[in-house]
Amino acid sequence: MTIAAAYLTSEGVVLGADSTSSVSNGNDVVQLFSYGQKVFEVGEDARLCICTWGMGTLGAVSHRTLVARLAGAIDKDNTTVREAAETFVKLVTEALVVLPTRQFVGYFVGAAIRSLVLRSVFS
Repeated sequence: MTIAAAYLTSEGVVLGADSTSSVSNGNDVVQLFSYGQKVFEVGEDARLCICTWGMGTLGAVSHRTLVARLAGAIDKDNTTVREAAETFVKLVTEALVVLPTRQFVGYFVGAAIRSLVLRSVFS
């Protein structure tokens, strides 16, 4: 089970998650890993970030790969949080199509707009 949180403050958005990932065989947890990345910066020197919970990967596609695809698909300086979230939904939906069964995955997309005192978060 993941603990993930998005906290909106007057100073910005704080995204956080634990680092434990588990592997199960459907009934029992078979392995625990204590070093999973669940918070990602979208590109370098980015104002956008993403936090995930649920499935550790989307089939053969990692969350890091999806975030990198998002970074390549948007203009990091001019894309709104809503636009980034909508683009990310498309990328995640494409990755989910190849999975044989329904799984659960969730994301927070957050950003700080450096020139304004306006912060946004969408989940």
